[in-house]
Amino acid sequence: MSLIELSLMAYYLFTLKYIIWDVNEVTISKFSAQKTLWIFTIAMLISGFYPLINPIDKSAFQFLKTFIHLYYLVFFLFSVLILPINHKTWKGVIRVWLWLSIFINTYAVYQLVARIFDLPFAWIEFTNVVSADRVAQDNIQTEAIVVKFESFYRATSIFTEPSTLGVFNIITLCFTAIPLINHKGRLLKSSLVTYFIIALSLIGITLTFSLIAVASLFLIFFATLIFEKKKNWKFFAYLFGISALVILVADQIVVSYMDVSILSLFYDRVEGIIYSLTSGRQEFVSGESFVDRVRTSAEGFRLWQMNYLSGVGLGNTYNYSNEVVFVDSGLFAILGETGLIGALSFIALFLFTFLNIKRIDELSIDSENSLINNMAKYLILFIAFMNIVTSNQYVGPNMWFYLGFTFSIINLGKKELNEDQLKIKFFNNNLKERFNSGIRSYLKSN
Repeated sequence: MSLIELSLMAYYLFTLKYIIWDVNEVTISKFSAQKTLWIFTIAMLISGFYPLINPIDKSAFQFLKTFIHLYYLVFFLFSVLILPINHKTWKGVIRVWLWLSIFINTYAVYQLVARIFDLPFAWIEFTNVVSADRVAQDNIQTEAIVVKFESFYRATSIFTEPSTLGVFNIITLCFTAIPLINHKGRLLKSSLVTYFIIALSLIGITLTFSLIAVASLFLIFFATLIFEKKKNWKFFAYLFGISALVILVADQIVVSYMDVSILSLFYDRVEGIIYSLTSGRQEFVSGESFVDRVRTSAEGFRLWQMNYLSGVGLGNTYNYSNEVVFVDSGLFAILGETGLIGALSFIALFLFTFLNIKRIDELSIDSENSLINNMAKYLILFIAFMNIVTSNQYVGPNMWFYLGFTFSIINLGKKELNEDQLKIKFFNNNLKERFNSGIRSYLKSN
């Protein structure tokens, strides 16, 4: 269990204290994304039928393990609706994220320099316990993975792989550049620091050499052109120009020290993928992961054909596949493990979450809150694209944390609009008062 997952335990205990010990009345907003979440949790449960009927090795136990773990993560989406979290709380969380981004991206830049000149902290070692267990080996000490394309060493910073750094920076841009383009303002008081963070994020994306990050960047900016009625075209043009300059300068610095152009590698990489798809002949750049992503997604589709309706069971790709340990695409992983019910409800979860937050963003009365609403709208659009198309994060905490953040913002938005409010008091007796009263009575009697 990761540190994030362990910290959730403390958060859940605090939630239980709030409703059981303190006996607080809870006001929860009702919205359509909640219904799709319920359907998805039911689909997860139903997926357990296949490993019970057609057991292989420890498939039933694997389902039970993954099922409990996933419900543990999904509960976060309900807990954020219970606790009195407000926009101010989320603003504080995002500010911490933005300040951390300066360190993370600065280290990414240093990392490339350190690798060229063999300086300290050029590489970070990780212990991959999960993979080691599955291949019946001892813990494997490994460096950050997929770090080289041709002669270019991709930046990873504190993360295990370059794409994760790219994802981090796309989210950072959702918190900084996107609100400025959409006339929503900025979260940090200093415009200079905000622009510095944007520039570092763009450099970080460039140094990761991540097609996922680049495609996501274009998706987010294209979405602003579609969904925003009021746009800051002057800032958009300014940001585009500065971004191009920052990327070109970063590329030239890499060329001068490593004798390789990142932009040329990007072109070669895209050209290789397009050529291979259209000609049927594989002409990929050395280190290309596209083939593996397609192969694992195809395996997820094959697993789905074993049980169309409910899949082969949560966490059972490893047990029922002879080809892969996991599927890279979240959608195909869910299709294979939870079937058509799970896949459709998974897509619906993101679709209705986006539609709900989009409506809140459009109807928001408070201009200060609209800043967070706008961030949440584009964040969930990016998370949906990433988890449906490119990444498999549904059994990890990250996807559920971002969904929980968006659920919380929708909940707050509907409270602001005074729509569909449900007041709940789980217990009538105040346990804390009864406990204190009992202690006082005991002390008096003695």
